[in-house]
Amino acid sequence: MPDLVYLASQSPRRAQLLEQIGVNYQRLLPDPDEDAEALEVVSGREAPAIYVQRVTRLKLLAAVARMQ
Repeated sequence: MPDLVYLASQSPRRAQLLEQIGVNYQRLLPDPDEDAEALEVVSGREAPAIYVQRVTRLKLLAAVARMQ
């Protein structure tokens, strides 16, 4: 198991789940001027699986950019 996991989520439940299983984590939250909600807008009639893949990828890229 890794020593540290970056949690790029504002979800209290996700943090709680990591704590319950003993995972050390560090939050990697959006900057105040970053519109994280805009990443979750549904694009047309995309399938749920495509939506999840697209949003996950965008959030990952945003989190990596914040780390650099």
